[in-house]
Parts: sequence; structure tokens; C-alpha cells
Amino acid sequence: MILTPTMIADSILAPAYWPDWRDASDYGYLSYNYPDKWAWEYLRRNQDYIAAFSAFVPVWQECCGKGEYPISNLPLSPAVTELSNQICRRFHLSPHGGPRNPDSLIEPMFADEYVPHVEVLASWHDGKKLDHQIGPPASAHCVDVRIVADRPLGEQIERIKAIYANLTVGLKRPSAQRPQPAKNILYLRCYDAQTTGAEYRQIAETLYPSEGGDTTSIERVKKHIRKAKALVNGGYMTFVWRRWS
Repeated sequence: MILTPTMIADSILAPAYWPDWRDASDYGYLSYNYPDKWAWEYLRRNQDYIAAFSAFVPVWQECCGKGEYPISNLPLSPAVTELSNQICRRFHLSPHGGPRNPDSLIEPMFADEYVPHVEVLASWHDGKKLDHQIGPPASAHCVDVRIVADRPLGEQIERIKAIYANLTVGLKRPSAQRPQPAKNILYLRCYDAQTTGAEYRQIAETLYPSEGGDTTSIERVKKHIRKAKALVNGGYMTFVWRRWS
């Protein structure tokens, strides 16, 4: 098989931890329907994210010592924190969770600052913290709320509702899609196949053996790859938006 320059560039970027696209059973772990996990399946294939994480690891290790990122209770240096936050902002992750190793099946925390919400602050009593902060990090559409114990609760709740209503004025909720495991497994298999250098006909013959790699099946494969690339390159957030639809 002769590889085109594009195929060569793609093939050298396929991590060893990706499933074998020829074997449908390798994708058996993808039977779940949880939006964030599907978003992570696509993001961890994003070559820019893989490169960003690879550049982040040595910076983190220099600060925290050897070991595999993440999992450390050590305080992070300003340089590590800033680099982590840059990656999170770029790929829509929550800074609370930080970037995650692409070979992990455990998804990172995705940010939701594009969704209007009310943030409840941690409460304090006699200098002691009673509970942890509830809600996502502050954003342009976020307001801090304090509940005053000696005032009527109902009155305060109504005020919170009014504030939330004002936040949503003029904002269009992003469109979302429900994960469809069967379709998305096809998208991923086609994407993984092309990334490893497989030709369209070879992919079509493997995924649709009864069709013999005809024109119709090849066009179907091309369509799957276009869909997968769109999801890998930012479209994965449509799964996360599903939580709020």
C-alpha cells in the first residue's frame, strides 16, 4: 500500500492506546451513553490536545517530582497552574480537574461556563468552613449568592430566581446531541483507521464486508470520517451541552 503524504502524517500520530479499528470488540467499552465520556473519547484523539498534554507533563514533573500526572496533593507552582489553565481554557475543561492523560478512559471535568448558572459560595461559621464550594467556576454568566440565615428563605430564593432570569436574557442555549453509541463507534473506527493509514476502500471492506468496498460504502466511510473529525476538533462539546438541554 502506498501512503500519501497526508496519510503518512496521520499514521505517525496514532497513539498505541487507541483500539484496533479492525476489531469491533475493541470498542466494546463504549456501550455507555454518558455525554462526558463520549466527549472525552473524541477529545483524547485531538492531536493538538495530545501535544499540549505531552508538553505539560515535564513541566508538572519538574514541580512535583517524577510520577505520572495527574494524582498529586503537592502544591503546584504558578508556572504549572498557568499552563494547566491555558490547556483547560483551550479545550473547554474545568480548571478544577485540570488536563488528563489522553490514554486514560476516565474523562476529565468539562467546563460549563457557557451555561448561565448560580454559584453558591462556601459557608463559614466562627471561622470554620462548613461546606465546600458548590457549582462550577465563576464566569461571565455567573453570580455569587449568599443565603442569609436570619432572613426569610422564600424571599431570598425568589430573588435568586430573578437574578437567574436576567442572566439568561438574550442568551441562546447551545444545541446538543444525544450520544448514539452505535453510530459514534462507527465514526471512531473510521477515524482511527484513517489515522493509522488505512485507505477508504480498506475501511469500507472491513466495516461493510457484504458490500465489497463499493462506491456507496466508500462514500459512507468518508462521511463518517468527516463527522468524526468535526467531533474531534471541538464538536465533542455538543455531548457536554446535552447535560443542560
